[in-house]
Amino acid sequence: EDPAGFQSRLVSFADRLSSQSEFAEAEPLLLEGIEIAQKVTQPGAGHSKRDLLTRLLRLYQAWDKPEKAAECQQKLAEFDKAPAEKATGTDAISPKP
Repeated sequence: EDPAGFQSRLVSFADRLSSQSEFAEAEPLLLEGIEIAQKVTQPGAGHSKRDLLTRLLRLYQAWDKPEKAAECQQKLAEFDKAPAEKATGTDAISPKP
Protein backbone atom coordinates (compact mmCIF):
# COMPACT_ATOMS: atom_id res chain seq x y z
CA GLU A 1 0.00 0.00 0.00
CA ASP A 2 1.23 3.48 -0.75
CA PRO A 3 2.18 5.60 2.27
CA ALA A 4 0.13 8.61 1.17
CA GLY A 5 -3.06 6.52 0.96
CA PHE A 6 -2.43 4.96 4.36
CA GLN A 7 -1.69 8.39 5.82
CA SER A 8 -4.92 9.77 4.36
CA ARG A 9 -6.95 7.02 6.05
CA LEU A 10 -5.15 7.61 9.37
CA VAL A 11 -5.90 11.32 9.24
CA SER A 12 -9.53 10.70 8.29
CA PHE A 13 -9.95 8.37 11.24
CA ALA A 14 -8.17 10.83 13.56
CA ASP A 15 -10.53 13.58 12.40
CA ARG A 16 -13.56 11.40 13.17
CA LEU A 17 -12.20 10.53 16.61
CA SER A 18 -11.45 14.20 17.33
CA SER A 19 -14.96 15.22 16.33
CA GLN A 20 -16.23 12.72 18.92
CA SER A 21 -13.85 14.15 21.57
CA GLU A 22 -11.79 10.94 21.56
CA PHE A 23 -8.56 12.91 21.64
CA ALA A 24 -6.36 10.26 23.27
CA GLU A 25 -7.17 7.89 20.42
CA ALA A 26 -6.72 10.53 17.71
CA GLU A 27 -3.34 11.86 18.88
CA PRO A 28 -1.19 8.82 17.97
CA LEU A 29 -2.82 8.63 14.53
CA LEU A 30 -1.87 12.24 13.77
CA LEU A 31 1.65 11.66 15.10
CA GLU A 32 1.99 8.64 12.81
CA GLY A 33 0.69 10.75 9.94
CA ILE A 34 3.45 13.28 10.65
CA GLU A 35 6.05 10.51 10.57
CA ILE A 36 4.74 9.40 7.18
CA ALA A 37 4.81 13.00 5.90
CA GLN A 38 8.50 13.16 6.80
CA LYS A 39 9.17 10.08 4.68
CA VAL A 40 7.02 10.95 1.65
CA THR A 41 9.17 13.02 -0.67
CA GLN A 42 6.74 13.38 -3.55
CA PRO A 43 5.09 16.84 -3.50
CA GLY A 44 1.32 16.68 -3.24
CA ALA A 45 1.33 13.08 -1.98
CA GLY A 46 -0.71 12.78 1.17
CA HIS A 47 -1.21 15.42 3.81
CA SER A 48 1.55 17.97 4.29
CA LYS A 49 3.49 18.09 7.50
CA ARG A 50 2.25 21.62 8.13
CA ASP A 51 -1.38 20.51 7.71
CA LEU A 52 -0.86 17.70 10.19
CA LEU A 53 0.89 19.94 12.72
CA THR A 54 -2.07 22.33 12.44
CA ARG A 55 -4.52 19.46 13.02
CA LEU A 56 -2.46 18.33 16.02
CA LEU A 57 -2.48 21.88 17.41
CA ARG A 58 -6.28 22.04 17.08
CA LEU A 59 -6.58 18.65 18.79
CA TYR A 60 -4.49 19.84 21.77
CA GLN A 61 -6.52 23.04 22.01
CA ALA A 62 -9.83 21.14 21.98
CA TRP A 63 -8.42 18.58 24.44
CA ASP A 64 -7.42 21.39 26.84
CA LYS A 65 -3.73 20.46 26.72
CA PRO A 66 -2.15 23.96 26.74
CA GLU A 67 1.43 22.74 27.20
CA LYS A 68 1.21 20.38 24.24
CA ALA A 69 -0.60 23.04 22.20
CA ALA A 70 2.20 25.53 22.94
CA GLU A 71 4.84 22.97 21.96
CA CYS A 72 3.00 22.24 18.72
CA GLN A 73 2.60 25.97 18.01
CA GLN A 74 6.37 26.35 18.46
CA LYS A 75 7.02 23.50 16.04
CA LEU A 76 4.74 25.14 13.50
CA ALA A 77 6.61 28.44 13.90
CA GLU A 78 9.95 26.65 13.47
CA PHE A 79 8.62 24.84 10.43
CA ASP A 80 7.43 28.09 8.85
CA LYS A 81 10.82 29.74 9.44
CA ALA A 82 12.90 26.93 7.95
CA PRO A 83 12.69 26.95 4.13
CA ALA A 84 14.83 23.82 3.77
CA GLU A 85 12.61 21.89 6.17
CA LYS A 86 9.48 23.18 4.44
CA ALA A 87 10.76 21.98 1.09
CA THR A 88 11.74 18.52 2.34
CA GLY A 89 9.20 18.09 5.12
CA THR A 90 11.84 17.01 7.61
CA ASP A 91 12.30 17.34 11.31
CA ALA A 92 9.91 19.99 12.61
CA ILE A 93 8.36 17.44 15.00
CA SER A 94 11.54 15.61 16.06
CA PRO A 95 13.67 16.92 18.89
CA LYS A 96 16.79 18.77 17.83
CA PRO A 97 20.08 17.15 18.97
